[in-house]
Amino acid sequence: AAEYPPDGDGIVRVYSTIQAAVNAATANRGDIVLVAPNHVENFTRADSWSTAGVQIIGMGQGEQRAGLTYNDAGATVNLRGNGMRVSNMMFLASVDSATTGIPAFNMDTGFYGQRLDNCIFTNDAGIDDFKTMVRLGAKESLIEGNRFIAADTFGCAKAISIVGGDPDNTIIRNNYFYGNFDSAGDT
Repeated sequence: AAEYPPDGDGIVRVYSTIQAAVNAATANRGDIVLVAPNHVENFTRADSWSTAGVQIIGMGQGEQRAGLTYNDAGATVNLRGNGMRVSNMMFLASVDSATTGIPAFNMDTGFYGQRLDNCIFTNDAGIDDFKTMVRLGAKESLIEGNRFIAADTFGCAKAISIVGGDPDNTIIRNNYFYGNFDSAGDT
């Protein structure tokens, strides 16, 4: 992704993608990636946000919230670092996530202390859905205050899938679930 020129002190602080900003962060230094209001990435790939201790915080509210629009059935975000936080982001299904086993957001196995809060998982057309919105495999993590909205038709199998890994001592609380979650045809 093309980055913007460095500031006067020689440091690049603005990036065109979330992945580029996460890659530029330093692990466990307390770095925060702020994602601008109305920033929407048309997402067609598998990203790995893997810098330990980094917080990715979307700015804006409602329709102006920063986020990802999933335009490919195999697109996914893998959270692969200890102590990472993703907050106030919108994850929007623009095509059916027909690939079973590939979640929209993966709190990956082998890591701990991850946090997903105040995010929205939804669709843009009322018929497109994620097969699985969030897969939880990381231990000692927190999923709190999110909204999981599925189309009111068959399509979304799971809002949160707890499979594999070691999700011991994880807390899931104060989330909102709406829609038709049906595991028929899901494996």
